[in-house]
Amino acid sequence: MNGANRPYHKLALLLRLFRPQYGDVAPTVHPSMQRELIEFTCAIRLRSMPIAPIFHKVFREIYGKPCWNVKPGYGSFFTLEFGKPHLDVHEPTVASNDASRKVRRLLVRRSVFVHGEWHLRIDSCAWEVLFNGRQVGNGSTKLSMRRAADLLDGQKLIRFSFLPEKAWSVFEFDLGATLRTVPYDRKGEQWVLHTPKQRALTLRADRRYKYMRADLPGDRGLWKPALK
Repeated sequence: MNGANRPYHKLALLLRLFRPQYGDVAPTVHPSMQRELIEFTCAIRLRSMPIAPIFHKVFREIYGKPCWNVKPGYGSFFTLEFGKPHLDVHEPTVASNDASRKVRRLLVRRSVFVHGEWHLRIDSCAWEVLFNGRQVGNGSTKLSMRRAADLLDGQKLIRFSFLPEKAWSVFEFDLGATLRTVPYDRKGEQWVLHTPKQRALTLRADRRYKYMRADLPGDRGLWKPALK
């Protein structure tokens, strides 16, 4: 069996169990079936987890899509893009009175970024990237972050899981990489996922989430329990 097809073989077995109309699904799964296999099995997994339905609704849209332009950000921030690229233009603005000189210099400029339709930012948390169970990189140094980015770049997201006991988030990819986030405080924002509908899904360390318009100030919106 082709190594790249191994994850889909397991998904195909589940599809045969729950959707008999597919009959005998060959071990080598045709690319046209991969997205449905991923969505279906992840739906089973997320619906069996005690987590709010919005997580399944949002993540199912990017299952089977390769991430690109994976790179370190400010501090230990880490970003991944999914879907078609577009330009995100930030016009010059006036900084607040208590802003630092560096922030003031940045805000008087026009900034242009390339983002995907979905933009995932790993935020105020500890995180690590593993390959077949072994750590490849984490947020401790820029070198370690670049190793993690190089491994993830181009891999397709096939599963999102939330471990409520420890408030861990686990992102699994088709070529063996796993991205795991771990809280390092009580209320830090673990990650933010921006969607093409100009909305953002944010998960906090205290197991609460917010799903709101991305253009609203961060202090707006209601934090809701992520667990059902």
